[in-house]
Amino acid sequence: MAVLDFYGQDSYFSQYYTAPMFNNPANTGYYKGVKVRTQYHDQWRQINTRTKSVNLSLDFSGRELPGGGGVGLMISSQPEFYGIIKNSLGLAASSRIQLSENWVAQFGFSGFFVQQSTDLDADNYIWSKQLDDRHGFLFPSLPVSHRTRIYYRNYVDLNIGGVLGYETEYRAARIGLAIHHATHPNVAFFKGDDIRLPLRYTLNGDFAFISPRNIYGFSYHPSFMLELQGNIPNINFGMNISKSIFYAGIFYHQSSIEYSFKTIIPDMGVVIPLNDKTQRLKIGYSYEIPLQVAGAIGGVHEITLRFEYDAFQLVKSWKYYPIGNPDLKKLRRFL
Repeated sequence: MAVLDFYGQDSYFSQYYTAPMFNNPANTGYYKGVKVRTQYHDQWRQINTRTKSVNLSLDFSGRELPGGGGVGLMISSQPEFYGIIKNSLGLAASSRIQLSENWVAQFGFSGFFVQQSTDLDADNYIWSKQLDDRHGFLFPSLPVSHRTRIYYRNYVDLNIGGVLGYETEYRAARIGLAIHHATHPNVAFFKGDDIRLPLRYTLNGDFAFISPRNIYGFSYHPSFMLELQGNIPNINFGMNISKSIFYAGIFYHQSSIEYSFKTIIPDMGVVIPLNDKTQRLKIGYSYEIPLQVAGAIGGVHEITLRFEYDAFQLVKSWKYYPIGNPDLKKLRRFL
């Protein structure tokens, strides 16, 4: 049989809410100050292959800049599949519109320079071009194009998105829609092949609730992210509950429908105040538990580190006015 279509998927985060810029460039500079976020994703450790991803993002708000949004930098190193590594460096920018006292909209874009490298030995695999539709494996010699590998493929990748936010003293919400890989870059690693990275659509939302009369000090942070890439859907949803400096929660992840891959993701973390109430360090850990027969490949560990400094000024012409309501600070630190 011959392979007619190719569908690829991007890497994902178990704690998807810790990577708002990667999910949607419109989240760049959404809150005042500077945010530094890192994710280490160690997937399927029982399989002898490279499945570790490392990501770093840095974004600044710029309310006095034209557009009033923010600017950001993103760096990532991710495995595509065995022998394929994708390293990327990206810049992001957003524009902000204050719709009312409680409503705000942001629009953003990001551009990545991507280098895709491979040490794949093509002679160790059987390719569709070696197969006959009726008689199977008839061509033991690889085509010329498959003997000429591209060890490094460089391309530019563009993403666009928008986000709508709402915030009061005891409620907050943010919903965004993004389109990734707008340039349909060619990711083939053999000369002569043309394999285009399919568009990825992302719809995500996060919310925060705290009762004005909640004497126990709990706050609730449900969120979801829906993705569609190459006709393959991904579903993520769950909730964190926080009290004092601690939070914990549980999430559900499902990839595809016909060949469904389902996981349950418990997570936990701590929010450490630093010099003053405008600085904090967040440390999170999650373990993704595969369901059904996929449990034989092992789970997924993910560690996140986030540093936030609300009073950092990218442009010195504006003054920082801290929010006076302490409950609102509890909401903001998780969004």
